[in-house]
Amino acid sequence: MKRKSKSIFWGIMFVLGGFVGLVEYGVLSALICFVIGIILLFPFKEKSDLPTEAVSPIEDKTPNINTAFYRDTKTVSFSVAGVTFSNETGRIRSRQTILRRILFKDPPFDCDHVVTLEKYTYENEPAYYVKINDYIIGNVPKEFIPYIDINFDRPYRIDDFQIYGGQGNKKFGASLKVVYLDTLES
Repeated sequence: MKRKSKSIFWGIMFVLGGFVGLVEYGVLSALICFVIGIILLFPFKEKSDLPTEAVSPIEDKTPNINTAFYRDTKTVSFSVAGVTFSNETGRIRSRQTILRRILFKDPPFDCDHVVTLEKYTYENEPAYYVKINDYIIGNVPKEFIPYIDINFDRPYRIDDFQIYGGQGNKKFGASLKVVYLDTLES
């Protein structure tokens, strides 16, 4: 949200500067200021700018990957399991507290957040944490683990991350969609 307000502020400043530039320095400087101001006021909408969406950095397998060279292939959507449990370590141990803070944008979740999946072993079987900014909020449900496990080495992003509940003594929950990516063939 802070990024958008800064963009709007500088957009207005450049548009106003365009008027000053028109009077003082001529049409070319005014035109440049107007164009920059309009670009800042009406930025191109990226998927990561959507309010309920979080993009995965695609783990450390492919750092700094540009998703423009990929196309969506397979997706899987689910509600996060284990959101009422507590974590064994960390500054905030209650997963319900973490979800509440994310929903209401309380610190440390008052800025952007990144949703990732992290593989671990539970009772000699693969399992996956759902993490936000290194805080565990729950797990991938058991019925989706084989699908996630088969595709885990592929690049992915997290779409449609949502937190729900909390009203009328209801527990908080979360849902998300994992979108696997394939390279574009030229």
